[in-house]
Amino acid sequence: DIERARSYLDQLQKSYHSNQTVLTTHARALHSEFTHDTIIFDEDPLKSLIDVKELKITDLIKLDYQSNLLTSDLDDLIKYLESSTPGEIKTTPQFTLNIDDLMDKISISNIETNLFDFFNSSFFIRDSRDRDLIHYVVKRPLPINKKIIILSATLPRYIYQKLFGDRLNVIDIRDVQQVGKVIQYTKKSCSRNSLNRYCTDMSDLVGDKPVITFKSFGDQFQNPVKDMYFGNCSGYDSMAGKDIVVVGTPHRNNIEYFLIAKVLGIDFKTTETTMSFQKIEYNGFRFKFNCFDKEELRSIQLALIGSDLIQAVGRARTLRTDATVELYSNFPLRISD
Repeated sequence: DIERARSYLDQLQKSYHSNQTVLTTHARALHSEFTHDTIIFDEDPLKSLIDVKELKITDLIKLDYQSNLLTSDLDDLIKYLESSTPGEIKTTPQFTLNIDDLMDKISISNIETNLFDFFNSSFFIRDSRDRDLIHYVVKRPLPINKKIIILSATLPRYIYQKLFGDRLNVIDIRDVQQVGKVIQYTKKSCSRNSLNRYCTDMSDLVGDKPVITFKSFGDQFQNPVKDMYFGNCSGYDSMAGKDIVVVGTPHRNNIEYFLIAKVLGIDFKTTETTMSFQKIEYNGFRFKFNCFDKEELRSIQLALIGSDLIQAVGRARTLRTDATVELYSNFPLRISD
């Protein structure tokens, strides 16, 4: 194992100094110093650029207990989080802790959430329902001195414009004729809350067709697509050319929208976080939708919902195959026939 590890590290170092094409992950492309002047992302790397994560205050208490360090910094942090008002967005405080030293001295086998990324986060919110839960956001930059090319059918343009401003150049080739069909039914919203009421009816309607939906609703359909659900569709090619059904409008936790807005530099008050079922215009459509009243928050919300839906629909590869996708969602897509 030692020899295999040494060989791996040696090859890794060679890749950093290579002038040939290197294939790697989004995370390593962002965190490593390659010599190349161009980086190409074959999928949207937003999850690596703006990462919303969670930690439990009780895990910090375990960390404090296990570290056995003569410091009050962890105690102060725990008290600070416990005194935070649930639902209020707070700036993550600066830390004097030696994180590397902390990681070396403790066993985190009983810790369930990601604590250490919290120390590099920008903002956090204490959950209103589970007061032990902290949501936080980590913002990672793209390399400044390199040309970045992102190839994605689901890139949330509004968010990238806020992130990179004049640096962003969008080449839009979305509206191309497809070989297959995307047939959309917009009468029912098929949100999580709505599916709680009529999921059985939807299951009876689609029958034994392969279904992509929310992870928590997959077992309520006769033939859910294995390992694919909203939030985990990118990159899969096993359904290419096959007829599938997509059921759902993937609203995310509002906390995620709030934290993303903060790292994008959007200021808003608690009174501006209200939502309502309203008539809106978006992406060439006019329709009614349950969304934020504040335009900036609504733009983030709609961009992410649209991206998640297109990822799910795109598993059938209707662009270049004669597959048919039936989509049940009240969020209209431009790729729908």
